[in-house]
This record gives sequence, structure tokens and C-alpha cells, in this order.
Amino acid sequence: MSEQNSVPITLVERPEVKRRRNSFFWPVVLILVGLVMLVNNFNIGVQFNWWAIFIFIPVVASLNTAWNEVRRTGEFNHTVAGSLGGAVMVGTIAVMLLLGFDWAIWWPLVIIAAGTSTFINGLPSLIGGKDATLSSFVSWSVWIGLGGILLGIGFLAIYLPIPALSAYLTGYRWWAIPILVAGIGALVSALIMVVRNQGKLGWAGWGMILAGVVTLAVGGLAFYAVNWNILLPIVLIAVGIIVMTGVLGRK
Repeated sequence: MSEQNSVPITLVERPEVKRRRNSFFWPVVLILVGLVMLVNNFNIGVQFNWWAIFIFIPVVASLNTAWNEVRRTGEFNHTVAGSLGGAVMVGTIAVMLLLGFDWAIWWPLVIIAAGTSTFINGLPSLIGGKDATLSSFVSWSVWIGLGGILLGIGFLAIYLPIPALSAYLTGYRWWAIPILVAGIGALVSALIMVVRNQGKLGWAGWGMILAGVVTLAVGGLAFYAVNWNILLPIVLIAVGIIVMTGVLGRK
């Protein structure tokens, strides 16, 4: 008897099921638009810009992409992070337009959303990646995003204002703190790079350290209101030390 070739069986979603699932999208959008317009007509004190509902279409699409990728791979990878980050950014703007926020007051929400998006995009590289050097560089965006979130919260506390927070933000250059956070993050990313490369730093690692030193110098000068003319000498000294260390390390 001839042995039959075995064919792997894969579960494929039936076309009619997929069409039925997608067919719910536009009716839901129409229902939401109708509800918003209905609320506006009742004059209950809350006014919505109903046209902003359509800005949520790419938000829903991004969330759907993230969900499908998680179901397919079972991982929180860069595709998932990018989709979620985009949904946060566009969704924040859509909510502000829908509710008619005063942009002169609420604009820091955009900074917070951008920082959150950057933070989310760097998480897969912080967790781990195939290329240790590249992953460590990308993971720096986690710290940059965290700095952006802090920056947005600070401005929001001033513009609202929030007395419990704004009292601590007057009298010194608080906005330098997010810069310092990003600088510390660069040094932490360099340390992660060393660990993942089994103790080897290389020029990529030294470049990350240089970025951290320069960022910390900028943040420190801004925080203490020091003369900016000393920034260039600090950068030159840092570059010289890093190059010298790299040369000596190869001998």
C-alpha cells in the first residue's frame, strides 16, 4: 500500500464569518453618530461635535490590528505596540474634538498622548529582541516617552490649574526633569546593552552613553539655569573620554 502524504490542517476563518464580523463596523459607527446628534438636540448641557466620531475609525482599525496580531502570535511585539500607540495618539485628539475641549487649556493632553505612544512603542524592545544592540537603542524610547508624559502632566497642572501639583511647579525649571529622565534612561539602556551582549559594550554602547551624558548635561543646565556656553565643552570632554576608553579597551 502506498503511504498517503499527510497534509497539515489549518484553521481558516470562513469568508462568511469574516464578512459578518466586518459588517457590524459601519452600523456601529452610524448608531454612535445618531446617538451623539440626538444628545445634542436634547440640550442637556453637553454638546458633541458629531463629525469627530469618524476620526475614531482609524482608532478602531488600529485596535483591531493589535488584537488580531496578539491572537496570531501570542506576543506583545512591535506591530501590537505600534497599533496601540497610534490608537492612543489619534484617540486622544478624537476625544478632544468630540467633546469640544479648549485647545488653549487642554493641549498638554496631546503631549501626554505622544509620550504614552512613544512609551508603548519601546516596550517590546525593552522586554527583549533578536538584535540586542538595536533593541537597546529602541528601548530608550520608553524613557523618552516617560519624560514626555511627565512634561505633559506638568503643563496640564499649570493650565487647568491643579493646585496640588502647580504649587510644586512654580519657582524652578521643572520642565528639565523630563529631560533628566530621558538622560538616565539612555544610561540604563546602555547597561542593558552590555548585559545582553555578554559584557561587550562596543561603539554602539558608547554612543548610547554619550547620548545619555549629553542629555543629562542639557537637563542639568536647564534645571539649575547654568550658562549654556559650557555645554559644548562638556560634550567635547565626554566624546574624548569615550573615544579614549574605546581605544584602550581594544588593546
